[in-house]
Amino acid sequence: GNIVSEWNAITQEILQPTPMPGMPMTMSGISMSTAFVYLAYVQAAVYNALVAIEGGFTPYQSALTADPSTSRDAAVVMAAYSVLDHYFDSTILDEKKVAYLAAIPEGADKVAGEALGIAAANEIIALRTGDILEGQDGYVVPPPGPGVWEPNMMLVNGVLTPVPPMDPWMRSLTPFLRSDPA
Repeated sequence: GNIVSEWNAITQEILQPTPMPGMPMTMSGISMSTAFVYLAYVQAAVYNALVAIEGGFTPYQSALTADPSTSRDAAVVMAAYSVLDHYFDSTILDEKKVAYLAAIPEGADKVAGEALGIAAANEIIALRTGDILEGQDGYVVPPPGPGVWEPNMMLVNGVLTPVPPMDPWMRSLTPFLRSDPA
């Protein structure tokens, strides 16, 4: 199989172990928007690790380089694992890392790949530190009126209650490819 695709699937498993059609929150208790942001973090680290080895593409805000003999598989495993491990505590994740690394032949190339993957993850984690990920950005639902978003109403314990906006913090999240959110 393709190790990048496999670790993408592992990431999705960590973020949402069971599909929940029609539900705004994942099984891990985070919103779908948040899950996509974490997925972007993981894939950016994996991408930068592979570009450092293979070249030929512009890395995402990274200056990492590596010898072409560096283990791509070890780099992918450790880049994905390290980002996920930074944000989530998961025995499944630890087990997957151990199993994938055990399948890679021992040697200097594996060690270099592991170090590169960790470095790529640490770059992304540092770069995205300060993101308002799931945080409060001071958003207040404006009073109802023409041209103003109004919340849907939901029956809670027999009382119509407004449903707050799902992820208003997304408007303040540091963009990945633009210089500002606007």
